[in-house]
Amino acid sequence: SEDYKGLTVEFKTDKTVIVKDNGQVLQTSTWGITKLNDGYYKIDATPIVGQLFGKILFCDDRVVFSDTYVDGCDNYFKQK
Repeated sequence: SEDYKGLTVEFKTDKTVIVKDNGQVLQTSTWGITKLNDGYYKIDATPIVGQLFGKILFCDDRVVFSDTYVDGCDNYFKQK
C-alpha cells in the first residue's frame, strides 16, 4: 500500500525499534526474536509493531515480514 511508502523501521542494538513515517517518530518499542516451530523466525515487539507481524524472510537488500500464512498482510522493507 502507498499508505506506508515513507515508513522506516530502525532496529537498535539496545533492543529498541523506532518506527518513523517521513522522518517523524510514530512509535518506539523494545524487540526480540523468537524461533517458530517451522524453523522461521519472527519479531516480538512491546508494544506491538503491526508492520512487523509474520515470518522474517530475506531477499537481497529487502526483508519481508510475511503474515499471509495466517491470512494477514505482508510488509516489505528495503535496507538503507
